[in-house]
Amino acid sequence: MSSRALRRAQREKEEQKRLRRASEAEIDGEDGDDDDDNDDDGGPAPATKTSMFAMLDDRDEGDSPDETPGEPTLEEPETPAAGARRKKKRKKKGKRKSSPPRTSNASTQLEEIEQAIRSLDLELRRAWGGETASPRDGDAQPYNLLAIDTQHLQAANEMRRLFGRAALQGAYDDDDDNGGPLGLRRNVFVQGKEEWPRGTSGGLGMEVVERHSDGTTEYRFVHGSAYQDVQRQFLECVAIMDHERMISLLRFNPYHVATLLQVSEIAKQERDHTTSGDLLERALFSFGRAVHSTFAAKLAQGKARLDFASQENREFWLAAWRYVSNLGMRATWRTVFEWARLTLSLDPAGDPYGVCLALDQFALRARQPKAIVDLAESPWFEERWRGLCNVQYSVGLAHVQAGDARLGREKLRSAIEDAPWVAAALFRELNLEPIPPAIWGRKPRSLWETLSTRLYVSSARDLWNTPEATALLSEVASYAKPDSAQVDDRPISDNVARHVLLVDKPELVSLVASSIKGRDLSSFDPLPPPQSLSPYRIERPRPTSREQMQQELDDLTHFFLEQRQLFESAQGDASDEARLHFLAETGISMQTMQERLRRVQELMVQLGGAHRQEDD
Repeated sequence: MSSRALRRAQREKEEQKRLRRASEAEIDGEDGDDDDDNDDDGGPAPATKTSMFAMLDDRDEGDSPDETPGEPTLEEPETPAAGARRKKKRKKKGKRKSSPPRTSNASTQLEEIEQAIRSLDLELRRAWGGETASPRDGDAQPYNLLAIDTQHLQAANEMRRLFGRAALQGAYDDDDDNGGPLGLRRNVFVQGKEEWPRGTSGGLGMEVVERHSDGTTEYRFVHGSAYQDVQRQFLECVAIMDHERMISLLRFNPYHVATLLQVSEIAKQERDHTTSGDLLERALFSFGRAVHSTFAAKLAQGKARLDFASQENREFWLAAWRYVSNLGMRATWRTVFEWARLTLSLDPAGDPYGVCLALDQFALRARQPKAIVDLAESPWFEERWRGLCNVQYSVGLAHVQAGDARLGREKLRSAIEDAPWVAAALFRELNLEPIPPAIWGRKPRSLWETLSTRLYVSSARDLWNTPEATALLSEVASYAKPDSAQVDDRPISDNVARHVLLVDKPELVSLVASSIKGRDLSSFDPLPPPQSLSPYRIERPRPTSREQMQQELDDLTHFFLEQRQLFESAQGDASDEARLHFLAETGISMQTMQERLRRVQELMVQLGGAHRQEDD
């Protein structure tokens, strides 16, 4: 039951109590009072006692952006009982008569309300983690570790703490809950900005899919009919790769999420990270206005879930992760950590974006060592994160950062003994000498070990590049005794491949190439799951005649030849990593290259069929 209903029930309960006291007072002293018609106005009305349910209401609905200026407030209209009480007071008290049936009726109503309150209290305690309906405690997810503090989702809050209020220069309107033309009220994700264009979410909404017995609630973003029309226009722009038309579409639909994400990526490719980040914030603001009224409370409890199979939901994942990357450039690491943990909390078992491969480093940079230690050492996550070298090494460093150097050394020694090639790679990356004999020459033995090592070393290099950290690494590596553990040759999952594509490190893409060969790598929906649920499909206009197909093939061939000539004149290194690095420098995304290469293959097949028909 909602907190609004709870508040209403509490007010009715208090009103019935006052009514019963008033009735009893009338019976005891009906002849002892003055006959002044106005003596009921002689003193102030009794103050309403603040209840704990009012605080629950603030937490449940205070962040909801769905309210509009024309909506009624949470204050309820005057109850019939309250009106009856005031009418009775206007009569002369000497003529008042007791009304036993009314008192009896009030008692009956009071009992019903108390029973409702008791049932609501039980429901609330379950929802807030006091009880659990999970049949086996060992299977219960650690909800308290996934709980999100929405205050830490606002980058402006961290910037204010770091640099003071003047640093924001009025960019965020945090004091205006009712908002101006945008409706810049409190938003669970991102605070609106005055300079943003006016507009609504255009039909973006959220609905409850299912409430599970363990207290979690599954939600789904939904597109209204008007929003679907804009989405189809966006997909047409994607199909023909028309960036100008896409930017024009955004001007008329300034809060269409998919267009915002795509134009943000275009700005990123052009090295305009400020514009890119602003567009990402606008997309998240649009999501925040669309969320269900219960979503913020469930998110704060760690019990909000989204199904990654839904394309509408995947847009939120993409917006959140790209925002994490953009925030990292600003070094607002506390906000980065909270957003990464939010992304994990929406599907902790599936983790479709491989947040577990980076969350540990975000926690250390955010000076939140206890948070990552609690997650990594909880039974639920320990089982799922087993064998992740990044988590093992970071937990050792986290214990030291938290002040327990002895335990930190023990954890780090265990990590080095399980994965000595990671320590060897860190020594080489940081130019540390001498390399201890126990780890000297150690190299990864499988594709997974190679990928996880390169990903961690390239991402966590700065965490180890301090005098304290390098001394710790050298000391522990000198007495560690690596064993010949079994080779970890797990396959590269879609989650890992998706993470590699999104961290924007071209030198790692070649390591996952075999696992994503022939898959959809579009930048607006990278590697959708096989069971993807989508109401849309891209309708690509295709040439109808042989001459048109041949012309398109010639254009694409010229494009690839031109890129090859530019590459050879600029580089000379023909390795895959060098080519990927060159593409990143020229601003051409890997997704674009893959799409055009697939189109070349399609045209060659079609033209081959056309030739055979002519020969026949």
